[in-house]
Amino acid sequence: MSLKVKPGNSIRSQELINFDDVKKAAVVIRALNNPLRKRLIDYLLKVETASVTNIVINLREQQTIISQHLNILRQAKIVTFLKKGKNVYYFLDKPRMIEIQNCISGLFEDPPPEGLKKIEK
Repeated sequence: MSLKVKPGNSIRSQELINFDDVKKAAVVIRALNNPLRKRLIDYLLKVETASVTNIVINLREQQTIISQHLNILRQAKIVTFLKKGKNVYYFLDKPRMIEIQNCISGLFEDPPPEGLKKIEK
């Protein structure tokens, strides 16, 4: 698919990129780009489901820090939770993780459309 622009016509940025989607994607990328959150994701991949207490014990971090990072991962819809009584159990949203990986991989697999190469500042 190539983007064709007639001479004299200008392209508005909104026609090329939905900036609301860019903001949403930035939340996800920022959530993933943190060493402690990477450790959290690795741990949840290993154990499937864990309470905050188990995460704190195994990652050897303070409960408040773990809770803050879990909240960031929840906002990015990378982890989800289930309440059982007083306990909260966290687990990865694996279909979402696959979707994120596919989107990120798609950024680097194909060259940009021909029309986008020609756009000047």
